[in-house]
Amino acid sequence: MIPPFISYITFNRLGLTIRNLSALLNSAEDFELHIIDSNSGDDTWEYIMSLDDSRIRARERFEVNHGKIYALNLHVLTRRPEQYFFSVDSGVRIETAGWIVKFLKVFKAFP
Repeated sequence: MIPPFISYITFNRLGLTIRNLSALLNSAEDFELHIIDSNSGDDTWEYIMSLDDSRIRARERFEVNHGKIYALNLHVLTRRPEQYFFSVDSGVRIETAGWIVKFLKVFKAFP
């Protein structure tokens, strides 16, 4: 099975980005993480670039903040047609371990 595509979009939320990406990357789940920083003025981009995980497949920083929908559409166009897609932005708090596998079980049960 192709690992799911996780779209992570952030703008000027270093603390939330650290919390959420740490929770995501500390899991043992398989996924492809694609990150967009919408030109944050804090140290968000530096933090993103410091991450070392093979599941991070793309990091992009916009020169201008085009908004969440623009970034999300860019990621939707990037994923493979048969690939499950999850959108997680810096305002989402991940607390449930194994949440990706749980979603995938539901998707398989109810295609």
